[in-house]
Amino acid sequence: MDWNMVVAVAQTVAALGVVISLVYVGKQVKETNTMTRSSVRMEVSAEVNSWAMAAASSPELSTLMAKVHYDEGFLRDQATGQEKIRIAYAYTAFLGAINIAHQHFEDGILSQEQFEELFPTENPVLKAPYLKSLWPYMRGGYRPSFSRWFESRYGFTGS
Repeated sequence: MDWNMVVAVAQTVAALGVVISLVYVGKQVKETNTMTRSSVRMEVSAEVNSWAMAAASSPELSTLMAKVHYDEGFLRDQATGQEKIRIAYAYTAFLGAINIAHQHFEDGILSQEQFEELFPTENPVLKAPYLKSLWPYMRGGYRPSFSRWFESRYGFTGS
């Protein structure tokens, strides 16, 4: 066996080692991405669920939310200033969770299907008239891409 043959065998073995290493690294990256997506989805779900649980576990807040959603004149005619502020903070917390989820969606961490599942188009919380009246004041606190998406999805305007 001459040295050229030994070099050729060594190069072939080395190339095979590189290919095996790349396949392994690719598999590791895919598993890491899957775990990250799952973790982010769980995190966003937990954030949305904590908001819902806070509203549900507080009789006062759940009553306020129900009045806001089903009685359009409540905020105008009956709600106190403190009640209006409480509802505004509840919406701010919920929109904050959606804003973070939307960023994860834009970054490719959440899939379209996962995002749609978390925030369906027909979400009564996000179609409430009071939120529409608050939105022009709140929109500056969110990323521009989120604001545009939110306005087009739920029929809001920024002015």
